[in-house]
Amino acid sequence: MIIGIDASALENKKPTGVERYVRSLLEAMTYLPLRAGESVVLYGHGPRPDFFSLPAGWSWRELSFGYPGWTHLRLSFELF
Repeated sequence: MIIGIDASALENKKPTGVERYVRSLLEAMTYLPLRAGESVVLYGHGPRPDFFSLPAGWSWRELSFGYPGWTHLRLSFELF
């Protein structure tokens, strides 16, 4: 199973409460072991932020569509 997550909140230079929550949640998730056949793909608008390292089984995918509604359009197309 591939778990896809919108991680664009990690790219915000001045994080608000939502961005901080997403970052804390994703950091906590990196400590959880993945089951056989599982992988996690984080989707963002640009390159992976330097402060966020990815364990084995995790990857970052850059999607070039940084406009409002990107989760409904570009991310949906990618997941399809």
